[in-house]
Amino acid sequence: MRLSERFGSWLRPVPELPALWTAERVLTDGDAWFADLLRRIGEARHSVWLETYIFADDLLGQRVLAALIAAQARGCEVRLLVDGAGAAAWLRACRCAGPGLPLRVWHPLPWAAARRAGLYRRWRWLAAMNRRDHRKVCLIDGAEAWVGSFNVSGCHLREASGDQAWRDSGAVVNGPGVGALVAAFTSTWRRSWPVVEGRLRLPRGDRAVPAATCAAVRLNHTIAIRRSAYRDLLQRLRRAQRRIWITNAYVVPRGSLMRALHAASARGVDVRLLAPARSDVAFMPWVGAIFADALQARGARVFAYLPSMLHAKTMLIDDTALVGSHNLNSRSFLHDLEVEVVLTTPGSVAALEQAFATDCAAAQELLPPATAHLPWWQRLLGRAMLLAKRWI
Repeated sequence: MRLSERFGSWLRPVPELPALWTAERVLTDGDAWFADLLRRIGEARHSVWLETYIFADDLLGQRVLAALIAAQARGCEVRLLVDGAGAAAWLRACRCAGPGLPLRVWHPLPWAAARRAGLYRRWRWLAAMNRRDHRKVCLIDGAEAWVGSFNVSGCHLREASGDQAWRDSGAVVNGPGVGALVAAFTSTWRRSWPVVEGRLRLPRGDRAVPAATCAAVRLNHTIAIRRSAYRDLLQRLRRAQRRIWITNAYVVPRGSLMRALHAASARGVDVRLLAPARSDVAFMPWVGAIFADALQARGARVFAYLPSMLHAKTMLIDDTALVGSHNLNSRSFLHDLEVEVVLTTPGSVAALEQAFATDCAAAQELLPPATAHLPWWQRLLGRAMLLAKRWI
């Protein structure tokens, strides 16, 4: 451990987690997740705020849109916030008539923005193209939050995708900690582009609401919160005594994160990484194999999930669980908006333990060297991609 990291750990101890959730529940099945979410949207009394990276123009997208329109018709305040890149196809599909809901877009693609904007603003959009809203959150009545890695896309449903449905995880939480998620949504909503009559309009330049922090919610919508969340993660990894079990879809960790995992393995912590064998990003398994070799050299175990695309983002550190949208790559740590909730109840931890065991049973443990099974050109391209790891 570097001297600066050691001093940082002493000066910024891990905060104790107060009881900020009055209830928490883990779901690891896409069909169950969306069935329950649609039911809760149908039961909402005051508000439904939905934020997602991908909103697909498919059967699930139509169901979610219909549920939101029905909620608005019965008097709920409905807000739909999507990412300009992740939801680009859906935005084009609904451009003519609009979805009939208050809709805003985070960082629309430059060629999709309003023509009236000047050259300066277009250059600003171009610079912002690498900063996406990767969060997946639904807030019901400002008191219940659905947080995880489920986009609004039929790829998560067995009903639509069969055995190839993506494997994801999410958590439903109630309690005072939801206030931090409400504040983060409000801040992003004010800075996003409204869609009026099917056309993107310039943001009004509203000031962001004050950042709300909470020990049970990990956000990164300000630089200060982003840095604090990363320090907190490193400290928890360094203080782990028994296990660190990681499930993640895109593994391109920063050097300080790798050092924390190496140190944990060296002191006898059970470090395991579960990643997809097949990815929707072609080069990710090649890059992941390189990091797998680095982890295995220090005693960690690495598993490749075989049945379908593994898209879940969870972490078990001793008896604490993290569930959310955060990948282990520089995009999530440096550029994209992400969210995680921290769970501590025995039921939540047990549910994720069982999910991890089930996934590992359906996975192949990679034996070192993990890159040995790759053709030479994949090994070469994988290492070449690491030169650009700050942006992937």
